[in-house]
Amino acid sequence: MWTMAAVPAFFLAYVLILIPFTPGIGDIRKAKVEQPAQVLSADGKLLAEFKPANRAWVGLPQISPHVVEALVATEDHRFYQHHGLDWRRMYAPRVPRPKVAG
Repeated sequence: MWTMAAVPAFFLAYVLILIPFTPGIGDIRKAKVEQPAQVLSADGKLLAEFKPANRAWVGLPQISPHVVEALVATEDHRFYQHHGLDWRRMYAPRVPRPKVAG
């Protein structure tokens, strides 16, 4: 019985602990990346540089369906079977699985 109350209480405490460390909406909107992202080789040579100036926002209809499907396949193979939160995947690491003899 007490475990039913402990889970929501733990979640509430967790959220309340994180609130002071969370940036405000205004801080997020003001954040600008001044330094470009850089890709360096193992010996430290610059291979590529990505700046906000050489990036272009495009609408979803302009993106190839193959790119969207590839992203979904690599991130969440059950994407179309849930509505935003995949509870089975969230709790899978916490549920012990039987060991297979081998």
